[in-house]
Amino acid sequence: MLYGKIDRIRDSVVIQNSSPIDISQIISEINITASTGIDGIFMKHIFGSIDNSSVCISKLINSIILTEIWPEELKVQVLRPVYKKGSKINLDNYRPISLLSNINKIIEKFFYKQISGFLNKHNILTNKQFGFRQHKSTTDALKYINEIISNSLNNGKYVKAVLVDLQKAFDTTGHDILIKKCEYYGLRGKFGNIIKSYLHDRKACTKIGNSYSEESQIKYGVPQGSVLGPLLFSIYINDVVNHMTSCEIVLFADDILLISIHEKKEIMESNLQTDFDILNNWFLVNDVFINDTKTTAIMLSSPHRICNPVNLFIHSEFCNNLNDCSQTCMPVQNVEEAKYLGFTVDKFWKHKLHIATLIKKLRQMMPIFYKIKNVLSDKNKLIIFDALVVSHLRYCIEIYGFGPKYLIDRLQKTLNKLVKVFFLKNGAYKSTTNLFKEFKILSVSKLRDYTVILNNYFKKEHKDKDCFKTEYLRPNTVRYNIPMIKNKYGLQCKNYYIPTLFNKLTPELSTLTSFQQVKREVRKWLLNN
Repeated sequence: MLYGKIDRIRDSVVIQNSSPIDISQIISEINITASTGIDGIFMKHIFGSIDNSSVCISKLINSIILTEIWPEELKVQVLRPVYKKGSKINLDNYRPISLLSNINKIIEKFFYKQISGFLNKHNILTNKQFGFRQHKSTTDALKYINEIISNSLNNGKYVKAVLVDLQKAFDTTGHDILIKKCEYYGLRGKFGNIIKSYLHDRKACTKIGNSYSEESQIKYGVPQGSVLGPLLFSIYINDVVNHMTSCEIVLFADDILLISIHEKKEIMESNLQTDFDILNNWFLVNDVFINDTKTTAIMLSSPHRICNPVNLFIHSEFCNNLNDCSQTCMPVQNVEEAKYLGFTVDKFWKHKLHIATLIKKLRQMMPIFYKIKNVLSDKNKLIIFDALVVSHLRYCIEIYGFGPKYLIDRLQKTLNKLVKVFFLKNGAYKSTTNLFKEFKILSVSKLRDYTVILNNYFKKEHKDKDCFKTEYLRPNTVRYNIPMIKNKYGLQCKNYYIPTLFNKLTPELSTLTSFQQVKREVRKWLLNN
């Protein structure tokens, strides 16, 4: 149970020495405005003398590889408490921001590239982990979840999800367990010794204003704010997915979603409790703990099929088959709405709450736009509009954008008002349609279609040719097969909306060869239709 169902990787990482060229590349990738650690060295100082800095840091890295020792001075992190909400005298209402030496970040980045390359080569990290991984994001995680839930509701199945909240998971990670898991995954020998040195005898101090506290030793956890920390935590939690017997599990670092699906409600509830018990036991064995007050469960169903959820329990060590769980165990709170990775989930999976939140955010922009509209050029207005409005609309638009039409219309009305407020000159009159065309702004539905096309243009997934229809169409016309759907949830499934949208493209738009061409021509096509 400690290591989970891990297949020991026989191969191991072979460390390559660094060169000044490698370090120069890494320095150029790091944000120049990054905060400094306890040494007071800013990235702008390193960047300003990049040639000399690269040589010195390269020699330091090669010394770490040779001696297998991480310098003590680079293992000190500065914690800045940032107030979140609630009572200011309650320490739990502060979020610690961890600041590390910029030289340490560069060194960690070098080792990160070698470790991640090895993990990717052997496909060690689970595909269910979306956090801190290249080419994966919160949007990818939410689209994956949406596909699971929408398909299940389209097929009339019962769905229930648990949003698992962990108590400071990054801070409670056991070093001994992590090192043993690294060894099983091939990070052994010289690399294993470097990781041990990296984790051992770390220290932290708190900074308030310009004052520092005394340094304290850290015996648990991976350093937050570091480059290697999230990757090591992904290794630590990686094998949890192998224990699930019948439920789907999605990970974004320490944000965990457990989804149970079945045609029968009783079996769905039973499967969820079984896998949740396994998950809880895995956490206990691996020194990770569930926050029972913030962990919630939500039953997802059609408005025409409302059912009362059965209580899910966090079983205690005193619970057995003879005891009544309601007396000895903590029930998981059942909710009708929840937030996961910045996306608001409602019990009917209609995205009404997320769209309402989005409308509220956009309306808050109107006073700002009234104040600045007369002092900006049209070009600057478009830049600000894209940053403050389009960025919010674009997030998860492939999910909420296929929700009920009346909700999309409500969002569109808010967008129309914003465009008029910001782009219409005082005393002038233009229709909303003309304003959108003049400033080349996409409506909500067109922005959704634009995003779907860009993300799937060069992917063959969900684009199977309909041979029967193609045979009777004019040459060079492609038509994709569209599956039958059972209810409106089917409209939110990729295998429906992707081929449906691509069937609308003209023959000329179906044969583009570069991504820049796709962006330019598809946008032009959408604006003209």
